[in-house]
Formats: sequence, structure tokens, C-alpha cells
Amino acid sequence: MAKSMKNVSVFDMTEAEIRERLEKDFARWDQIMCEGCADPTWPDGVNLNLVRNHIINDYGQLRRVMEEPVQLSLFDMGFDMTGLRPVPPELPDGYMVRNGVYAEIRIPRFLARGRELVFDDELLEAVLSRKKGEVHG
Repeated sequence: MAKSMKNVSVFDMTEAEIRERLEKDFARWDQIMCEGCADPTWPDGVNLNLVRNHIINDYGQLRRVMEEPVQLSLFDMGFDMTGLRPVPPELPDGYMVRNGVYAEIRIPRFLARGRELVFDDELLEAVLSRKKGEVHG
């Protein structure tokens, strides 16, 4: 019977389990970046940065398991990154996906509470164009 990843300590995970978790974290980051999220309290940027931190942690754990360096910066290309996706950029906490699934409800609520929101359509377009170019094995 397969063990649930939620019940496994990160220190007991195999390389394959860490890679699976990375894949799920990147999929979640992409989903929030393209569709926004439904969090009534925090803008999309807070949630994207939380998932980004999970990705950085996963890469750190992968490095420990593999005993070789893993890229933790978009600019650190000092070793072979074949098969590894770069860490997503850190976004302003107030970043919002303008046309997200729940944007028409969430954006007015945040603005009414005095939140400063940031919209970056160019970043969204870059993510969408990268996703179109991905080849899934």
C-alpha cells in the first residue's frame, strides 16, 4: 500500500517522492498564477509566495538527498539544471491575477479593505507561453 505523502517526514522522503512533491508544487503555482485562488483573506501573491517557499524547501531537501547542489536562484546556473525547473519569481504580496476565477469577487473586497493590489499581465503571459511550450512526457 502506498504511503500518503502528507504523513511522511521530509527527512524520510526518497528522491522520487521529493520530485513528485515538486511536480505537485509547481502545478499548484501554475494553477494559482493562471487562475488565481479562492482565498478570501490573502491576495494571490501571498499564496504564490507560499507555494514558492515550498518549492525552495523541496529543492533543499532534494539537494540533501542527492548530495549535489540545486538551483535556488533564477541567476545561479553554475551546474547542470537538466530536468529541473527554476524557482518561480517572488511576487509582491498584493499581486492578483486580474482575470482569476474568483477575481470579480475578491478584488473589490481587497480594495474595499484598503489593500494595495498589483496586476502584472506580462508575467502571466510569460507563464502561459511557457506552459504552451512544455512537452509532457
